[in-house]
Amino acid sequence: MFCYDNLELMNPKRSKGTNSVLKPLTIICTTCSTICSQERVYWDRFRSHDIPFLCPECIHDKDKLYPVKGTLIIAPSTICHQWYEELKRHIRDDIKIDMYRGLVNDGYKHPEYLATQDVVICSFETLRQEVYFVEARPRL
Repeated sequence: MFCYDNLELMNPKRSKGTNSVLKPLTIICTTCSTICSQERVYWDRFRSHDIPFLCPECIHDKDKLYPVKGTLIIAPSTICHQWYEELKRHIRDDIKIDMYRGLVNDGYKHPEYLATQDVVICSFETLRQEVYFVEARPRL
């Protein structure tokens, strides 16, 4: 997992040209107080300052659902990059597009971050590998 209970375990960034160590940008889960690196959970990639942060374990434990208004495009991996390039070429610059390549390639992308994207592109192969990370919900 990408959360850390002890900040000493993280590799802090060093400022260029000096020996000083900069503290990495961290965020604390509002439920369990686990400390996470903002960069590793994509928390630093959108306007998140007004949103209470939940770590991946608390999201799973609380069974939290996120409202999403974006579009999910699922395509063969051979043409996902083409989808990305064509969308960038033909739509406005303010439309946010994310290429979801899975936990192995990109690490954990926080659901709050993914919910801010207008379009998320994912390959069949990635979906097939990660579909079992989510437990099935019983129908009510």
